[in-house]
Amino acid sequence: MSGFIPNHLFLMVSQLDQEPAPSRTELEGLTARLQAECLQVSRSVQELREECCEAIQREVRARLEHHRNLQEEFKEEVKTRLQVFGRLEREIRELKLEMVPEVPDTSHTAIPRPMGSMTMALPAVRAEGQVAPYVMEPLASPSSPYPASLQSEQLMGCGT
Repeated sequence: MSGFIPNHLFLMVSQLDQEPAPSRTELEGLTARLQAECLQVSRSVQELREECCEAIQREVRARLEHHRNLQEEFKEEVKTRLQVFGRLEREIRELKLEMVPEVPDTSHTAIPRPMGSMTMALPAVRAEGQVAPYVMEPLASPSSPYPASLQSEQLMGCGT
């Protein structure tokens, strides 16, 4: 028979034959230890899962709280800006009312303005021989290149 099995395999088989077979109690002991270790590993895995779930829940709660705080800050910022905007609008209206003269000034002549152009105030008439400063007059017509005072002269000059 040794001719069919190589020598190194034959030696291994002969060593197995010489070792005593493990007893049933030893196998039961190994099985019990393996089962206990498996149970311990599965408990550890379950605890780890629970800890991870709790950590995720804490993170979600913290982020939601942060989000709520940001929303509240945003609402307060909007409210504050609207209040400031309202105050600015009131102040602008008041300034515009202050700029409009209540009683016309007799020292200046206001030229009525056409829509879309500005009214220019002319200086008071000066004593004879004094030169009045140049004041730009508004246009009588937005399409006319001539001041209102010259337009009336042109109309009168065209008729004669």
